Amino acid sequence: MFDERQGTQYAQMFTEKGFDNLYLLSGGCEEFLEKFSDLCEGRQVPVPKSKIAADEAARHAEKKELAR
Repeated sequence: MFDERQGTQYAQMFTEKGFDNLYLLSGGCEEFLEKFSDLCEGRQVPVPKSKIAADEAARHAEKKELAR
């Protein structure tokens, strides 16, 4: 969760229910995805926002180049 205060409450709740090996990610899953997208895998892993912006900028530059 982006809000660590809320995240710690949920982590405590899971611990009380017998779960262990819990991690609290500073900045939440979205920030983890931005920084460590190569470590994320699964069926529907979102594309990091920075990659979307970079791809959009590249497409824009390509259109500009073709217009010349």
